[in-house]
Amino acid sequence: MDNHNLPERSLGYLTSSMPSMTSRPRCGSSDPSWSGTGGGVALLHAAERRSSRAVISIDGAYARHISDPPPSHAGEDEIRGSGFGRTITAEEFDRISEALPIGPARTNLRRAHRMRADGRFERRPSAEFVLAMSRFAATLEAELTPKELYSAIGCPTLLVCCERGWIQGKPLTHALQCGVNALPAGFPHVEIAWLDSGHMIHWERPRELVEVITAFARRT
Repeated sequence: MDNHNLPERSLGYLTSSMPSMTSRPRCGSSDPSWSGTGGGVALLHAAERRSSRAVISIDGAYARHISDPPPSHAGEDEIRGSGFGRTITAEEFDRISEALPIGPARTNLRRAHRMRADGRFERRPSAEFVLAMSRFAATLEAELTPKELYSAIGCPTLLVCCERGWIQGKPLTHALQCGVNALPAGFPHVEIAWLDSGHMIHWERPRELVEVITAFARRT
């Protein structure tokens, strides 16, 4: 597949759109078809720059089927309801933090809040940023199929996938896992590696992630 046949809203559109979005990640569901924006960018880069020797996408497998309903972006009410852009007291912050399991989930909560001058904690990123990224991701997914994407990648591709949603989250559905596992049958250059982890694989399974990447690099 020729690079120029990729949808316009691919890597070039993403990079040109980022400056206008930085003042406003995607509000991901527990079962998305393109869960990692960074992993998706890696795949798009390899598709558009065919000089890549190999590509590794960490929790960014794209497996939307052409018959799937068009993706929809999260609305502002849903995003704000998830806590983006909220401000809470120090007491509320401690209560929410202590309710989370010790580990990446609690660490991520602390990293996602900053203490303001008035002593309240503000959730980052802003709701406006999350809404913009959600709209962009839904538009891109509506225009791009796995066949277009993986056919344009002519190098060995490793998709490192998490078995659970977000951070220390619930297991992904069987249907989604089957969709990802079916990719190598249509695209022999694609390999799948599943890790017992949520989206923050680097935090939850750093040793296993390094082992998977090292083994792939040695083979290629």
